[in-house]
Amino acid sequence: TPFSCLSSPRTKSITMIVSHSAAKMWSAAASAATKRSKSAVNASSSRAYATSLQSACRREGRKNIEKLAASAFPISTNWRYQLLNNTNKSSFSATTIRAASTFSVTPIGNPKRRKSTAAVLEDIYDEEITDAAALTMDAKSHKEDWMVNLGRENGRVNDWLTGPRGDDWYTGVKPSACPGVSPVEGTDGATAIRSLPLPNLSAVTRESAREYFDNSWTLFETLFAGLKGEEPFYRPPVHGLRHPQIFYYGHTPCLYINKLRVAGVLDKPVNAYFESIFEVGVDEMLWDDMHKNDMVWPTVAEVHEYRKEVYATVVDAIENHPSFDDKYGEGVVVNQDHPMWALFMGFEHERIHLETSSVLFRETPLHLVQTPANWPPIHPSAARQNRPSRPVVGVDYPPNRMIPVKGNDIDLGKPADFPSYGWDNEYGERNVNVPDFLASENMITNGEFWNFVADGGYRNKEYWCEDGWDWRKHRNMKWPFFWEQSGPQGSHEYNLRTIFQVVPMQWDWPVDVNYYEAQAFCRWKTQKDGSPTSQPYRILTEAEHHLMRPKEHDLEASRKDVSADKVMVTPGSEFAKGATGANLNLAFSSQNPVGSFPPSTSGHFDVTGNAWEWTEDHFNPLKGFEVHHVYDDFSTPCFDGKHSMIVGGSFISTGDEASVYARFHFRPHFLQHSGFRLVASDAKAPATHLYPGNFSGQAAARDVVVADDTNDDSNVYESEELLGMYLGLHFPSSGSDEGISSILNHKNSPLHGLSFPQRVAQLLNDLQPQRTNNRALDIGCAVGGSSFELAKHFDHVEAFDFRYEFFVFWSFSLHFKESCFLSAN
Repeated sequence: TPFSCLSSPRTKSITMIVSHSAAKMWSAAASAATKRSKSAVNASSSRAYATSLQSACRREGRKNIEKLAASAFPISTNWRYQLLNNTNKSSFSATTIRAASTFSVTPIGNPKRRKSTAAVLEDIYDEEITDAAALTMDAKSHKEDWMVNLGRENGRVNDWLTGPRGDDWYTGVKPSACPGVSPVEGTDGATAIRSLPLPNLSAVTRESAREYFDNSWTLFETLFAGLKGEEPFYRPPVHGLRHPQIFYYGHTPCLYINKLRVAGVLDKPVNAYFESIFEVGVDEMLWDDMHKNDMVWPTVAEVHEYRKEVYATVVDAIENHPSFDDKYGEGVVVNQDHPMWALFMGFEHERIHLETSSVLFRETPLHLVQTPANWPPIHPSAARQNRPSRPVVGVDYPPNRMIPVKGNDIDLGKPADFPSYGWDNEYGERNVNVPDFLASENMITNGEFWNFVADGGYRNKEYWCEDGWDWRKHRNMKWPFFWEQSGPQGSHEYNLRTIFQVVPMQWDWPVDVNYYEAQAFCRWKTQKDGSPTSQPYRILTEAEHHLMRPKEHDLEASRKDVSADKVMVTPGSEFAKGATGANLNLAFSSQNPVGSFPPSTSGHFDVTGNAWEWTEDHFNPLKGFEVHHVYDDFSTPCFDGKHSMIVGGSFISTGDEASVYARFHFRPHFLQHSGFRLVASDAKAPATHLYPGNFSGQAAARDVVVADDTNDDSNVYESEELLGMYLGLHFPSSGSDEGISSILNHKNSPLHGLSFPQRVAQLLNDLQPQRTNNRALDIGCAVGGSSFELAKHFDHVEAFDFRYEFFVFWSFSLHFKESCFLSAN
């Protein structure tokens, strides 16, 4: 039974408790597992794994295969990968030790006698195990397990991954010859690759698609040329919340293949195994969820070779797929129904990871990174020397006055026919009435935030929400992450980390913080100075942000003129120029002093570009939201009330991220190139809030997602649309005998989830309730589909839900057998 793990490509590690006698069934069990596998590829891998294990044992002259199998029982996809790819005699022992070094074995019959894998291997080999990874296994934390990935490049690593990259690093077009390359001002002939404009999909040619692909692909590989040696490819980030960089190096090409296959453009994988392990990234989840990286990954060389194959495959699709045939020479319209929508999805996905990976680079120890050739320069202001250790307002950073903004209505949402790629959450509509408010002229600078730090803001619990304080304690945060202490403890002297460099502290650059830190500053500022309105200081909302954008490039203007969405017509090399210039689309590779570019119509600086701004809004769907079938879980898992929206883009936001329609999000503890500005208002914030568990995991109804339309008192559960959705889900037919018409005709009814609650209840009914106390509890019962079904078999059913409208629908008690209580909690 345990060997069924072999049939799952997503299985990363499973620790099993076994007896040595059970190992005799190794081959038979592995074979049985393959019969249960739905994947011929996985079945083949399972059989090959068992065969390889036996063959390797014979080559090593080990007589006791049972013991060796027992030591290997903590099966993992990565260990199978290592074994199948290390078949020569000399490498087997070392490979076994490295792969097994993160596991241990507990013999049945004496659970307290837990033996390290090193000890088990010593028993098997009758010799002392000297491999450092195995010897230190029991003392290592999960953060150190990644080291099993090192030293597998066969000596190539020093020549290939250390120092400036040669042309052979680039699997596509090298940056010096790539579309988007341009001269670097103020230098003697230096060039840098920057982003091209976001493609206009109303007239796509093979040539324009190829140019944007090459620009996206080479930008990403240029960034990754900044990793020095193999270690930074495998070292997990210090917070443990993301995969190591080797995953992202393989993830972006993997998505091209998988999504083009879903769209029908490709009919087979390039590397089925890689397209399994590199397919799904990680949401950053809880701030202490740190167990994502215990895996033996492919080598850098292997992923590099995979990237070559994917590049050639995508180029072939661009140049030869019939959907790009252009009979009249006017270009092809690519909309959401076109198969090549998946191609542009790959472009924009790669650009998202260009940015998020750059944050991981910024978190990586400095000795493990290097500035790549042809990478855009950081802002010239970083060259300023002799920066003071204690900033002075008006000297080292500007005063930050509160500027009034006249309220108005804002219509959110991207038109379905707008000719650029967009993610599913951008489409739909919502009208938001924004009351008058005050917003700080600039984003909060490092200089302003220094006062919060020096005043003990990170030590004072009263400024933090409960989750924020727990995060701060868990990380032992005392100042922003990208600040690097340069003086004694308590001196509050800092330098600033950029992606590839440490520079003197730039007091007039926007501070990079997470949502919790921004929130704490607002509370501190309110207590120190008092708010200019009846409400305390807070951060911006999505609707307020759009009211502050330059009128020439806001939502209303872009709906009338495509070029008003500036990223549609402006490359990174030109983005910082002109009357509406901004640090966006990789004009620079760092932030800049606030106020360096012209203000918006409302008088505010850096409303677009420089750094993202945290908002009060939860990530949410607009009215009319629909998932796209090629990527059906891009947004919906994050409609959970636990992700906060960010707006405006940063210096490294390119393509769709730099669009006026962009809607992105992160969990509140997560760090991005993101800051905030102060807002004050007498009215309640015009923000959209969801509630935990709102849509995440609602598999039976995930295609029907309804956001709050009132925004002022946003409770998305108390809406006619949601009630209708649940009525249709729980009671698809009310029964002709009662003369009640079918609720299937009800608007928003999720037809694909018919009888789902009843089927769930039936799983419990099948367990023979009479063998228990005949009582059932239905938590989150909604309108009662599962509850009524349970009441047919259980003597006592208690069902509750916190949504009032569900109980207005059925505010009564029913008695089946003894009782069925329905309680509105």
